[in-house]
Amino acid sequence: MTDHEQDPEVSELVKSAGERYPAPSALRRAVLADIRARTGARTGVLGHVRQWFGPGLGQVGVAFATGAVVAFVALQFLARPSSDSTLYALAADHARAVVTASAIEVNSSDKHTVKPWLSAKLGYSPVVVDLADASFPLLGGRRGFLGGVPLAVMVYGFKEHEIDVYAIRPDAGIALPRTHASLDGYHVVTWSVNGMNYVAMSDVDAERLEAFGKLLKSRQAQPG
Repeated sequence: MTDHEQDPEVSELVKSAGERYPAPSALRRAVLADIRARTGARTGVLGHVRQWFGPGLGQVGVAFATGAVVAFVALQFLARPSSDSTLYALAADHARAVVTASAIEVNSSDKHTVKPWLSAKLGYSPVVVDLADASFPLLGGRRGFLGGVPLAVMVYGFKEHEIDVYAIRPDAGIALPRTHASLDGYHVVTWSVNGMNYVAMSDVDAERLEAFGKLLKSRQAQPG
């Protein structure tokens, strides 16, 4: 017997207070497209579930089995070492941080505070600069996670928006997204400086984020 079965109050608390994060709509579309590609567009997912699990499967069983299939394909999709899977993972991590108000773990505009904090927590640190003079103030830093890999994240601001800048070591085994990309309202720019890869993600407009990336790259290359 499990602990939850022994204590129904704990089980009820987990159900009512447990955090749930819906997958981005683009991920859902990609998963469904992948399922159609695997099973054939005409038969449909439910039809194939019945074929796989037997004709006697009831509606509840079909729904449960379908969810299992979707989850399985989603895991396979996210496990692909591709720039697309990195883009989805970045969007999920960025959205989680913003929605749960955990976007900043070390709250400071001082690079001499943010850089050593990231180094102590992650064993490496990016080149940290403040861009307050260009309307992109450094707000702090945090730890991000892509496929279980912890990453240093610098957090910048622009008006009411937040910009996450992920510092990715070349040996991290993470495929970088395209130099410019978009996903469900989030925009991405990437660059490299002194052997470190950087990915900026935010809901600011694409042109503004591109300008931010170019400015940050130039300042990082000459961090006087």
